Amino acid sequence: VIYMIITGNDILISIAILPVGISSLSNRQPGPWFASEYGCVAWVYLWHISVSLSIFLVICLSISRTIALLRPFKQQTIKYLIILVIIYSVLILAFYIRHHMYEFTRLSYSSVVLSCNIFVLDLDIP
Repeated sequence: VIYMIITGNDILISIAILPVGISSLSNRQPGPWFASEYGCVAWVYLWHISVSLSIFLVICLSISRTIALLRPFKQQTIKYLIILVIIYSVLILAFYIRHHMYEFTRLSYSSVVLSCNIFVLDLDIP
């Protein structure tokens, strides 16, 4: 099951990188996905969650393989893995929503990195 979740996440990352490729092929213009504010916000959330989840899934895979080596006849339950993945995804989403809601950050397209990102505004703090 963990391999299926990892494969699904890798497919999601492959689909999410397509707007970056479109921007790259159109002379660094935002393209239809990044030109929209809502598209930009959706892409940032999707990208950061899927990349963070990929790292988390590798950690889960390493832990499950270690348990399998230490206790080869112990049946591992899938229920806890799925609950952990859901909790982790919600926490990452809440983290990015919290950063987006603050007044000193904004989401916008950057032609340097060919994607939308969260930018911290200059506050002129002494």
